[in-house]
Amino acid sequence: LMKSLDAGKTWNVVPTPFSQVISLVSDSQDTNVLFANTQFGTFVSRDQSDNWSLLSPQLESVMVSDMAIARENNKQMLSFSKELGLARSLDGGVSWNSLESDLGVVMKFAESTKKSDTVYATTMDSKIFKSIDFGDNWTQVL
Repeated sequence: LMKSLDAGKTWNVVPTPFSQVISLVSDSQDTNVLFANTQFGTFVSRDQSDNWSLLSPQLESVMVSDMAIARENNKQMLSFSKELGLARSLDGGVSWNSLESDLGVVMKFAESTKKSDTVYATTMDSKIFKSIDFGDNWTQVL
């Protein structure tokens, strides 16, 4: 993991308890918070990547492909993993509940910049789904 403090002109290696990052997710409400999804679980830094800890015992040794954080309520999160499938947290990632879903394997989430509960998911089989209620219901758009 590398970090730049000058808009990308220079980069420095960040010491972490993990080696390979699958995806990084930042909290739009708190710029100090960063989540790293790794092959050994999901880790969180609450001080701009200086220190890292396991986000949840539920995600220890769970490879999460990606996460989404609700823009107006950063306690509400979505994730996807082989073990939990599509899952939601309502407490900032401490606990997770699997959701009923026919999405298949989710590779990436993207939150709408215009509507706070709208989130998109791309799947391993190249489909794109949209949810307007932050993951309760999904409609295929491509």
